[in-house]
Amino acid sequence: MFMLYNDYYIISILRKKSDINYNDVSHKIQNIINKLVNDKMNNIYDIIDDDKYIIVFENGRLYKKLEELEANSLRKFINKNRPQKLLKRSTTSTIDYIPIESNLVNHICPVLNYYTVKVYLLKEVVKKVKKLKIFIRVMKSLKLKEQKFKEKYYSVKEQTERKLC
Repeated sequence: MFMLYNDYYIISILRKKSDINYNDVSHKIQNIINKLVNDKMNNIYDIIDDDKYIIVFENGRLYKKLEELEANSLRKFINKNRPQKLLKRSTTSTIDYIPIESNLVNHICPVLNYYTVKVYLLKEVVKKVKKLKIFIRVMKSLKLKEQKFKEKYYSVKEQTERKLC
């Protein structure tokens, strides 16, 4: 058996091109966007769940990050970056969401008029996600290299002393 490699991907979700900056819209529109983002995260989660059989270790055990998968329910992904008050469920609602802190699909933040999420995917699964065409961008997350600055930084006191000399 060969080893398959997974990576984190940044996925951008847009509700409408005409939307303005997320932080500038009303709470009502923000809630609509939040629901859309959660629905799209559920779509991605379902794709991961459908393809979990191809993501195994050499010993045949399920990859540890996939242990959280439960295919029988809709999930309400907890946004640690922008906590929201938990709303009471409507007595007439037919949808029952289960709150989840996922290691596979996470909120990042709104960027201008779209919302970004981080997803842990296998390359073959990325192709399926891109085929949905419901996302404006799907790109591999990259680690940033630490920048080393050669300039010396002076405290306010040191700067004042330098100017006086």
